[in-house]
Parts: sequence; C-alpha cells; structure tokens
Amino acid sequence: MNTSTDISPPQVFPHVLVVHASAGAGKTYSLSLRFLQLLALAKKPSLEALRHVMALTFTVAAAQEMKSRIVSFLKDIALESDQGKVLHQLSGLAPDMARNWLDCILAHFQSFQVKTIDSLHFQIVQALGRRMNLWPDLEPSFDQAKWATLMLDSLLARTSWSDAPQTSKPDFSSSLRSLWEEIFSVYLHLEMRTGVRFLKWLENQAAQVFSGLDQHLGELRTTSLATLNARQLAFENACREFCLVLEQHGLENHVARFKPATLLTDPLRSIDSAFYAKNTPQDLFKKTMRPSRETALAWEKYESLCRARNAFVLEKARLRMDPLARLQHLLIQETQRLGRSQGLLLGGWWTRLIRQHMADKDLLLEAEMVLNAKWRHMLLDEFQDTSREQWEVLRELALEALAQGGSLFCVGDVKQAIYGWRGGDWRLFFDPLTPQTFPNVEDHARLHKTLPRNRRSCPEIVAFNNACFASLENCETARRLAATMISGKDKEHPRTLLSQSISRLYAQGKQKPWKHCPGNVRVTTLTAQSLEEYKVAALDALLEEIMSLRAAGEPLDDIAVLLRTNAEAGECSKALLGQGIPTITEQSLLIFAHPQVRGLLALLAWLDNPADDAALFALCKSPLLAHVNIDATIPACFQGNADNGKHAPGRLVHALRRTDPDTWSRYLQPFLEYAGFSSAYEILLAAVTHFGLRNMPLGQWAWVEKLLEAAWSAEVAGAASIASFLEYWRETGHKCVVGLPDHGLEAVRVLTMHKAKGLEFSRVILPLLDYGPKNRSDYHLLHTANGESFLAASARPRSAEVAEAADLELAKTMAEELNLLYVALTRAKHNLHLFLADIPDVRGSRASDWLRVLMTGLSAN
Repeated sequence: MNTSTDISPPQVFPHVLVVHASAGAGKTYSLSLRFLQLLALAKKPSLEALRHVMALTFTVAAAQEMKSRIVSFLKDIALESDQGKVLHQLSGLAPDMARNWLDCILAHFQSFQVKTIDSLHFQIVQALGRRMNLWPDLEPSFDQAKWATLMLDSLLARTSWSDAPQTSKPDFSSSLRSLWEEIFSVYLHLEMRTGVRFLKWLENQAAQVFSGLDQHLGELRTTSLATLNARQLAFENACREFCLVLEQHGLENHVARFKPATLLTDPLRSIDSAFYAKNTPQDLFKKTMRPSRETALAWEKYESLCRARNAFVLEKARLRMDPLARLQHLLIQETQRLGRSQGLLLGGWWTRLIRQHMADKDLLLEAEMVLNAKWRHMLLDEFQDTSREQWEVLRELALEALAQGGSLFCVGDVKQAIYGWRGGDWRLFFDPLTPQTFPNVEDHARLHKTLPRNRRSCPEIVAFNNACFASLENCETARRLAATMISGKDKEHPRTLLSQSISRLYAQGKQKPWKHCPGNVRVTTLTAQSLEEYKVAALDALLEEIMSLRAAGEPLDDIAVLLRTNAEAGECSKALLGQGIPTITEQSLLIFAHPQVRGLLALLAWLDNPADDAALFALCKSPLLAHVNIDATIPACFQGNADNGKHAPGRLVHALRRTDPDTWSRYLQPFLEYAGFSSAYEILLAAVTHFGLRNMPLGQWAWVEKLLEAAWSAEVAGAASIASFLEYWRETGHKCVVGLPDHGLEAVRVLTMHKAKGLEFSRVILPLLDYGPKNRSDYHLLHTANGESFLAASARPRSAEVAEAADLELAKTMAEELNLLYVALTRAKHNLHLFLADIPDVRGSRASDWLRVLMTGLSAN
C-alpha cells in the first residue's frame, strides 16, 4: 500500500484538520484511519473511550460503509495481514489492542457512533423534547408534499367561515379567514391565467415553504395590493414629470433611440424596456446633444423615474411571493403546534428546533448527558455539502469538544459540491481553519492537507481529467469557461462571479495516478439538427455499444450509464430493457414502463373489453406475443366490411382468429374463456406461467413481481375483478415503482450523476450531454438595510435587487453544474466514453460546449 496520501497520527490537542480529498483520493480510507488513530489514544479499549469518538456523514449508506471499513481495518490489524501491518504502523494500534477494540465495538454496537448528521440532530431533539416543549413520542415524516397538504388541511379545518358579525376581538379562526381572503386576492391579481385553481396553487405554495424556507427562523416581511398601487402611482407620476421636463426644454426629440412621449404614455406595457438601463447622460441623449443645465435637470428626473420604476418592479415581485411569505409564518407555527400537541415532526425540522434553542445555556451539554455521550473527537465526512444551518449546530458541538482537549477532522472535496439546491455551501469548507471560528485552537494546530493521488482511475483517465480541470485555477482559463457557460451581453457580472468561483474550486486540483492499469477515454461527436435528433442518435449509439460489449463477453455489471435527470435515466432504461438488456436503475423505476408489464396490462384491458382493438394490438406488439405479425393481420379487419372501409370495434380479434388460429387457440382463447370467473391477480398468475415469465433474468422479473404485488393489494382492498383492478391501477400505477439491489446482478447500471457520487465503475458512459443548467429558483430571499427579510419573485422584469440576487444564483448554479460534470467524469476506473452533441443552431449553453472548452487543455498537455 502506498502511504504517501496517508494521514499522520495526531500529535497536538486541541487541533483541527481539514483534508481536501479529490475524486478517488481515499476519503473514506483517510477518515476510517483517523478513527483508528483516535481509538489508539485510549490506554485500553473501553465503552467510555468509544463514546468519545463520533463520525458524521450524510447518508445511511455512507455511514454503514464507514462502519464496515473501520471494522475491516481492525480485523486486518488483528489478523496481521499485509494491509493490517501497514495500518498498524499508521494507526498506532497493535494487533492485541485491535482485537480488544473489535470485542468492545461488537459488545456495544449502539455506542459505535458513526451516523448521519440528520440522525444526530434527531437524537438531540429526542433527548431535549421536554425542554423544547414537544410531545414525548416524536413521529417524523419525510414526505414534504404530504406534510404541506396536512398542514393546509389542519389550518383550513380551523378556519371560521361564518359571516356572522364579530362581537369581540377576532379569534384565530376568523383571522385565518382574513388571511385566506388576502392570499386569494393576490392570486386573482397576479396568478390566475387559465381559470381558478386556487387550492392546487395553495398546495404548491405550501410545499415551497417546507422545501426551501423551513430553516428560516425570522418572520418574513409582507406587503399588500395597496402598497403596489401606491408604487405604481408614484412610477406613473415620475413618468409624467420626466416627459414634462423634456417638453419644457425642447428635449423630447433628442433622447437616443427612444421617443419618451410614446414609451411613457403607457409605461406598464414597456416596463422591461432598455430605456431604463441608461448609465450616464451621454447614454440618454443623442451624441449631437451637448451637456447643459437643461440636460442635467432632465437626467435628474430620469434617475428619479428609474428609482420609481425599480421600486414598483420590486414591489410587484414581492407581492407575487407575498402568499408564500404569509404561509411561511403560518405553516411553521402550525408545525410547531403539532410537534407540541402530537409529536409530529417534518424530516430535517430537528435542525431548526436546535437552532431555535441554541441561546439556552448548556443546551448541547444537557443533550450529551441525556444521551450518555461524551463527544471529544468529531469527524465530518463530505464537509463541502454541509449547510450553514447544520454547521451552526455542529460548530457548537465542535467548540465544546475542542474545549475539552479534543479534535475536529473534516474531509471532502469542494469540486464535488453538488447539493447547493438543498442548502450545501462549499464556502464553509475552510471555515474551521479560521481563528474566528475556533478561537481556542492555536495557529499551529489548525492544519490543512491535500491528498494528491487518485486510487480509483487508470493513468489515462487521470490525465484526461487533469487536462480538463487542473488548468481552471488559472484565471484566464476560468474566464473563458465562464463565458461559455453564461452567455449574453448583460451577463458580465455573473460571468465574473462564476470565473472567481471556478478558480477557487479547482485550485490544486491536479492528481497523480496511484496505480498503473490499462484504460482509455473515448469522445464521440454526434452531429444533429436538433436536440431531439441528437437524443435519438445518442441512445442508438449507446445501445449499439452495450450490445457490442455484451457480445464480446464484457460483464454488464461493469457498465454504468450516467444521466443528468431522473427522466433521462428512465428513458434510457426503457430503451435498454426494450432491447432485452438487463438494467438496474437508481433506486426504482416506474413499472408500467417495462415491456412485459405493459403486455400484461394490455391483456387485462382486452379481457375486460374484447372489442378493445387498441388493447389487443398493444398485447400483440408486446414481448408476450413477439412472434405475432399483427401488422399483417390489420388489413384483414377491413375485408368484407360493410362500413365502407371504416374499422368497427372488435374486428381485430376476428381477423386474428382467421389469419393466425394457432396464436388465438394457444395464447388468447384460454384466457378469454375463464376471464369472467377469475380475479385480476389470478389471471396475472396464470399469464406469468403461460408466457414463461418466471424464466426472465432476476433484474427484469422484479418488475413483473411488483405488478403481482399490486394486483394482490388491490384484491385485498376489494378491487379483485379485472375492471376494478384496472381502475385501481389508473389511480395508483403512476406511483408503483420497483426497487432493485445496486450490486450482485449481471445488469447495466443506469443512474443520475447525483446518485453516482461516491460510487465507482469499471466502464462509464455519458450518452446525453445536451443538457443545460437546472435548479432555477422561483424566488429570492432578500434583506433590508435593517436586517429584515422578504421574498421577491425571480421572474422578469427584475428590480436591481432581484437582478443582483439572480446573478449570484446563476453563478452558483453554473459552478455546481461544473462540479456535477466533474463528478461524472471521475467515476470510471478503466474506460470512459462521452457522446458530445454538435447541434449548429441550438440556443443556450450545453454540457457539450463546456466540455469542448475544458478539452482544449488536452492538446496543450
């Protein structure tokens, strides 16, 4: 084992160590090694010493992997294997001590503290439930959409809809009615375009509260239609005053490119005009116009006009989000009420609860006492994805640990920061190294280490990624890439922000290969006239390559296909399954997309109505009856037709009986004869046997098995007949998914780039690189000079404040898109294949364009 990237045992306490581990550099290995080093500090293994060390990560799978790695390392040391001897030297754990630690961990596995950040916060809230005035038995919920609906239903049920006059001070229920009326008036003014769908719109607003504003502690400022009307009046008055000054001084015909009298007669129609973007008097007037007292006065009125216009546009953006601002405060109050009265908590809400009570003295110390934990050493995995809200809590825990002479170990890679849309902030990565964050740590005890070697990929792939990304720390290269990722004449500010972020993210990003093994990188350019044509060509090329690899004996479970979105992953999986290629998708796939499932559903639909020729046609086109040439049967439907060539319902079945009697008697007639006496579940069981579906590969049988489970559930629920099951399926089928194991099956892996993070594959294919930026927000959270917060819609026209926030978000989004591409390109161990899009007339910035700029470094290297 090469130890050049290993972490040295800690020498000084308290101390902070931040480890920058690029893709494949051994992040989990380094964290597990540090865990062993901290165990070695104890004179002898004990439960108390075990409770001193806590490692935190983001997912249950990552926590389980880390536990397995630590236990495996202890076994290696105890058995004195070759790797164990190296680990013994690096960790300071002797074989006998490693055996004792194994016994201690297995005897007290619940105190083996490797867990997710979320589970830690939930444990703290459970421990402090009484102090936080919560119901004793907490029940978490992780479905934000259902939670939003539950909160709305609860509030609507508590609303008084009576028109009786109030005899005293309005109570809560009548205040709720006033709130709904105010929100509805805004909806009618701004949102109603295709009819009144207020309740659905309200549910969407509530869902946004719990997906993006649940961690905001303060109350948001609200506005009203009256305020907007006042801003509009001020804007219209400013327009009239400006036109009057121009007219009084004879300047109306000297304004460059615009006729103010025409433009400002109805200013709301031209609210987004470039007329309001003049920076100097020279820009406002024609070049022949010399500066004078009159032009200075006109310029002063123009600036007043622009300020009034900006105030009106901002107020309109605020009013559009006003229902969300009002709901945020109300729904959070209702969530707190249900937590107190019933113990119901939304997933992630516990972080907010801890932050709300952080001002309470010794809050976290009390949690340690209740949990019987004494955290002295904290290890944080994937630190670049930590949110500021999570760090606010973790920092307090770390401060206490460091005050007790402990340590903080943070490991991650800012180039793999891809969860900004859920709050992750890579700028926190170096925060633990600043004196302001941990003032009780000496300068020499704040350490930073970079792991330079890539343990995953072959030298060819490492060299390719170095050529693409290592040069980005150069400001000029970063600016060139930013100009490609963000185009447009008015986008210089976000381009500058993006180039600065890129330079910081990819500083010191060059890696050295740790192993020497065969491999290659292939880049295929597909020329097309449209995005749709490119997608078809890319999927065809993907199918051809995988079928060729399969024919050559390449194990399918060595192949991973990475896509940008779940929709693309589903489409790709469907194409592969359609060609009989076993496929495993990330977590799940809608089962109605599977060919055999569609065939079985078509069989049920035809049995329910034998005159349904569309269902029979779909059945014959499915793999269940792949041998049937149904296209040749269709002309027979019109022979002897008395309807002048028109197709009458049910003719296809009669034509099939005449043209293919063997198929009719062997595959269709037996089902039709007993369809009226059997349930949908019984017919599906018979069809599985009749068509030999149990002989399908395990990776494909799971889809059919899930359909059988759905039919059984429907029968238990009283929907046993074919007709009632089909109705049941129409209501629930779009939610029916199959979960598959992610290993152990001879099948191609198809997953999104996000899900691929932390994984590695022998061969990686990126077939669809025509995507652009995603995750644009509908609103921005802005702040006033006195610290108050409010929401403003991001839609155009934009005020100066919203435009600045939109520029900042665009730069963040594009930096994250670049990081996501880096993640995808660094998953392969031996083979990497990219399908670039060459579409001459396509608009917008695409991943293929970014890659072309990145690959300019290949020739230089």
